[in-house]
Amino acid sequence: MNFIQWRRDGAVKLKHKGTQKYLAASGQQFNRPISGQMEIVAQSKSGGATEWKVAEGAFVSPPSVNIHTEL
Repeated sequence: MNFIQWRRDGAVKLKHKGTQKYLAASGQQFNRPISGQMEIVAQSKSGGATEWKVAEGAFVSPPSVNIHTEL
């Protein structure tokens, strides 16, 4: 598994390996199942809608590099 560094003050672009398309917010909002939920789409070209920044969430630390090899 590969881990990338994503700084809270920076932006990243997410590109699907199979389709080579970028994850983007369409600007369309829905009220169900969650009020204010945005539609997410695949887009061929990168642009402003393909930049993602941290706003809220949980931090998941990568697994420790100390692997037990005595077994």
